[in-house]
Amino acid sequence: MGAVAANPALAANVARLRRTARIRLKRQASDLAHDFSHADRVARTARLVAENAARDEGWSVDADVLECAALLHEIGRGAERRGESTLDATLRVAEEMLRADGLGELVWPVCEAILAHKDTGRQPETPEARALSDADALEELGAIGISRAFAAAIAQAVPLLYDLDDPLARDRPLDDGACLLDRLPKRQLPVAEHMESRWAADEAARRAQRIADFYAAFFDEAGLVR
Repeated sequence: MGAVAANPALAANVARLRRTARIRLKRQASDLAHDFSHADRVARTARLVAENAARDEGWSVDADVLECAALLHEIGRGAERRGESTLDATLRVAEEMLRADGLGELVWPVCEAILAHKDTGRQPETPEARALSDADALEELGAIGISRAFAAAIAQAVPLLYDLDDPLARDRPLDDGACLLDRLPKRQLPVAEHMESRWAADEAARRAQRIADFYAAFFDEAGLVR
């Protein structure tokens, strides 16, 4: 049986990091899909993933690394407006904040978890990276996922709710850059197929069904599936 363990000596430092992350993400004002409430939910869900995977699959998870990685995984968002990649900025700022809050010893495992999660060419290998990946993926699904889809589309000025001529994309490719509701089947529902832990896979299936039900109900109410 695995375990999810935190170092009591770091509790005050992690609490301080949480406060500074909240202030910084609020100041960045990226969009409502990537604000501090998102980071906070990811941290909470990541803990659930870790606890269930420790019990059911024998994962051994450093709770401090996991919480810090969850709180900081969006900390570089907005850097693209300054010509820096979001990933590079996230890793740079995460290291700066960890060292400033007396958590220098966590820089490598936290940044490794963020990098493995953010870099689509890498497979998360550490238990902290795997739990972070699952927790962030679950944010794409269910009621939260639907809310975030609308928030992101508004921030990106997506012009249409759906295609009037082919709302269900039966004879056209899905295009979430043009139609908000295309995002659900194109980008969000497939997330449920790529979870790291058994608990997250089960939770993802439940949340994916909620999106599928919403999608079907919307077009039924709009009179577009009769």
